[in-house]
Amino acid sequence: MGRFSDDKFDIVLSSFAVGYAENLLKTFQEVFRVLRKNGLFVFAKVHPMVSRGRIIHSGKRRVWLAGSYFDRRRRMWTWRVEEGVARFYGRQRTIQDYFDALVEVGFVVERLLEPDPYPLERMNEVEKEKIPYAEAGLVRDYDIWRRLPYTIIFKARKPRV
Repeated sequence: MGRFSDDKFDIVLSSFAVGYAENLLKTFQEVFRVLRKNGLFVFAKVHPMVSRGRIIHSGKRRVWLAGSYFDRRRRMWTWRVEEGVARFYGRQRTIQDYFDALVEVGFVVERLLEPDPYPLERMNEVEKEKIPYAEAGLVRDYDIWRRLPYTIIFKARKPRV
């Protein structure tokens, strides 16, 4: 038994946390357990294509260098924060990995969304400053970033029966 009782919630939301789960199937089983019948599970994560590559600069030319989409090894990366450097651990997974785990647990996947990129050419500086996680390189390299889906969102439902 987890922290919450069975059939406790109508909706479970996760913003960029599911991708850090060591055991995806166990994570989805727990969400399924705490949801009421017809309950909704929505989660967003960094799109697998973005987490598989990086921008390479060669003079004026910039290209997206992608690693293996099917490399599912556990990996570590760092992110600079005010206090120094934070270490993160996660597993690379494919879209099918997430879909299959949801279905195996019993969810019905209702929607998969890959949001369009920000329309930077129509945004003023104040609007651009409000973009979450925007770094200086976002605008500089946007000719590349606008070609890739940065986020993927899953909408799944626990059946009524």
